[in-house]
Amino acid sequence: MRPNETEVYPVIIIGGGPCGLAASYYLKEKGIKHIIIEKNEMLQTWKNERWDSFHLISPNWMTNIPGIKSRIPYNNEYMSGKEIYKYLKEFMDMVDPDYLENTSINKLYKAESLYKLETDQGIFHAQKVIVAIGLFNQPFIPPVAEELGKDIYQVHSSQYKNPNQLKPGGTLIVGGGCSGVQIALEVKQHTENAVYLSLGSMRPIPVIYRNVNGMYWLNRLSGFSSGKPILPYRDKDLCNKNIQNVISQNLFSCLASGVKLTGRFTKGQGTELMFSNSLCNALERSNTYMRSIEKRIDKEIKRMALNLPSLQVDFNLKTINCDNINLIQKLDMIEHDIQNIIWCTGYKPDYSWIMLDIFNALGEPELIDGYATKEDVFFCGLRLLSESKEKSTFGVGLYAFAESAKRAVEALTAKR
Repeated sequence: MRPNETEVYPVIIIGGGPCGLAASYYLKEKGIKHIIIEKNEMLQTWKNERWDSFHLISPNWMTNIPGIKSRIPYNNEYMSGKEIYKYLKEFMDMVDPDYLENTSINKLYKAESLYKLETDQGIFHAQKVIVAIGLFNQPFIPPVAEELGKDIYQVHSSQYKNPNQLKPGGTLIVGGGCSGVQIALEVKQHTENAVYLSLGSMRPIPVIYRNVNGMYWLNRLSGFSSGKPILPYRDKDLCNKNIQNVISQNLFSCLASGVKLTGRFTKGQGTELMFSNSLCNALERSNTYMRSIEKRIDKEIKRMALNLPSLQVDFNLKTINCDNINLIQKLDMIEHDIQNIIWCTGYKPDYSWIMLDIFNALGEPELIDGYATKEDVFFCGLRLLSESKEKSTFGVGLYAFAESAKRAVEALTAKR
């Protein structure tokens, strides 16, 4: 599709992921003409950037896709990457938006009263813009990766598929979040070689609290509320292998399976990998952080006057004892035959192509009520303010992406 240089779209949505599609859904409800521009394929992340054995860490009942909510199972099981992509593709087919994929936006700026999007397919004009690419939209690999030899195989988690793509030998996974844990367990299951998991600062997610999945509480603390009724875990869930397998993916399971834990990966020098001795302190700080989150959840439960079961369903989720860990501060890649590094180091924002004065000193969009800017540019899929002066550290996820998009569209239509 080549743009018509004279056509002006009332709204252009940037990003063809779940948030962009949800924004299209709500714009269609209001009869507002628009188009989605996507850098890669529509639903790129869910179609191409998940490893083969990927599972959501939020249960099925927390997946809220407008228009097809009734199609999604209301239970505490966890969908695979392929399953959630199937539902998202069904949502996309239902919305049937006008879109242009495989189109890079080089620059977004304002000329007189219109916004111009310079792309590799030509220039688009819009009265208003919704940015639906999320806060973390670029895979992040720390600079230390450049210090390592070219013989070692390095891959970001967004490009990792399965252990078959790895070179024979040991593997270092950097990043102790859910992605790092899931991948470390999978790699160890498929190899007799050493697998190491490097942990930096951690902001753990409570797996279950008061019999409800922890991701629900994080979304509630972030200010998101719409969705299906809460589904607490029941004793029968103890017998469900799908549920047991996913919620038991933790650091204790890593140690039990033979994965060796290290502190933060700090430096690569020659054939040596260096790690900080901060592992035990990081684990202690993460436990303190978890207690603070639980206190905030308790306040939210009281505020909502929720009637939850008093007895916790016992999934026997064990935690690790730092005294039993042999701290590793240095590894020789040749001696330990380390051939692979998987970077589970997350993503970072990149808004360098937006030539508008709508960002703070940290490069984050300055938002009014979480969605609007001083321009006719709106954002969705970002974090909310959980308290008046405290930014939430919690993401949006499949529980709240539609609510986020709906609020952005409401902000757009309210601003005249």
